[in-house]
Amino acid sequence: LESPFMHIDALQSEAEAAAAAAAAKDSDPAAAAGDETRSDPAAAAAKAENKKKMQRASAAHARFRSSYGDAISSLNVLCAYEAAAAAGEAQDFCDQNFLHARHLREMSQLRQQLGRILLQLHQQRQRQQQGQSDGFAHLPSLRHSSPSGGSSNGEEGSTLQLLQCLMSAVDAVGRDQFEQPLQPPSSKVLEVLRRALAAGWCDQVSRRVRSADYIRKLAGEGRLARHATRYTPATIMEEVYLHPRSCLASVAPEYVVYGDILRTAKRPYMALVTAIEPQWLADCGSSLCRVSDPLTEPAPFYQPDTDQVLAWHDAAYSQHEWPLPRLLLPHPDPNIAAAVFAAALLGGKVLPAMSGLANNLVAPAATAARPELAGLPRVGELVGALQERRVLNGGGLATVWQHEPLFLRQQIALWVQKQQRGVLESLWPQLLQEAAGMQGQGDGAVQHMKHKKQKKASRFR
Repeated sequence: LESPFMHIDALQSEAEAAAAAAAAKDSDPAAAAGDETRSDPAAAAAKAENKKKMQRASAAHARFRSSYGDAISSLNVLCAYEAAAAAGEAQDFCDQNFLHARHLREMSQLRQQLGRILLQLHQQRQRQQQGQSDGFAHLPSLRHSSPSGGSSNGEEGSTLQLLQCLMSAVDAVGRDQFEQPLQPPSSKVLEVLRRALAAGWCDQVSRRVRSADYIRKLAGEGRLARHATRYTPATIMEEVYLHPRSCLASVAPEYVVYGDILRTAKRPYMALVTAIEPQWLADCGSSLCRVSDPLTEPAPFYQPDTDQVLAWHDAAYSQHEWPLPRLLLPHPDPNIAAAVFAAALLGGKVLPAMSGLANNLVAPAATAARPELAGLPRVGELVGALQERRVLNGGGLATVWQHEPLFLRQQIALWVQKQQRGVLESLWPQLLQEAAGMQGQGDGAVQHMKHKKQKKASRFR
């Protein structure tokens, strides 16, 4: 769809054409031939009037402009247009705000059509869930996905998450609301929309060439608003520019996505520009993201909230290898993950009751994760038992304890001072009870992070 805003430059050209026409109509051809610099009052008046018109248009458009970019600005206009249309004032609204009525009418119709499609998907998902099947299995591009976020393809996983978010929106607003005027979006909705644009245009990402310090200097000098900021596209071997009239010109974000490139005689400009955050690109543009092996510093660690052993990874984007914020992903090496989980288990980070043994251990719990100590019996036996059974988190331990409640008791006893091993025996029922409460908790997060690990950690080795 085309922009709902009337172009300010088009209004300027219209003013110049009107002034020229007035001058040609009222001037004396003989005098004009002898004095080309002669000013015409009618032409000057027309030019002044159109200049005021341009200023009014610019002020009207400013009310809808968003610091997030063109797409969100258009959304702001659409919300206001639908409210005006509901009151029977659509045309007046467009005339007063220098907006394209036809473009907005098409946008509104398309929005309602997409809402009806979402409603149909929502109803189909409900029917399939009642049959205890995957509510999204009917979608060809998501055939191998699951609602927990796992997928055989990174893009499919991201699409599924976005679709689930949209389905939640359907639950929230109800079927009748799609025919009602669109309400202004919340901050959460704005973030989801920007993420969706980043996912849909992951190959149309651009990064600002100049540093943030240089941009701040231009802003401080008042030159940024009239300065065409240079950007490097992810997949095009040339520089493009952010137009000085863009609503992002005053901030020039480091990363943007664009919908098109407009080539002028002077330079290529990005159109339909939206600001995005670099940390989104690892998910939204996984096909263009390269992820390193797990870093040894900072060291991997167990995270209780997700019940996983996580490691930091360096990440880079596009053929230009733009550095992204570090990624936190499940550790891909089960042997290292088992050792880190063993240390967390002994330290009471997995099961709080285990902290009752903190003063009775023969060595600090953290030593279980040190590979150079793997030859010690107390380290080797505990870590080896976890590796053998592929127990790498609390949920896995709870599953094993369901059938083997004495699993690990002998190995943990090696870490407890001999005269205090009775404390371990007294604590054991409480440990089993805490683990039973963990079973199934956070399974969706675990499966989603496993998917990210499998898809990303295999790249950039």
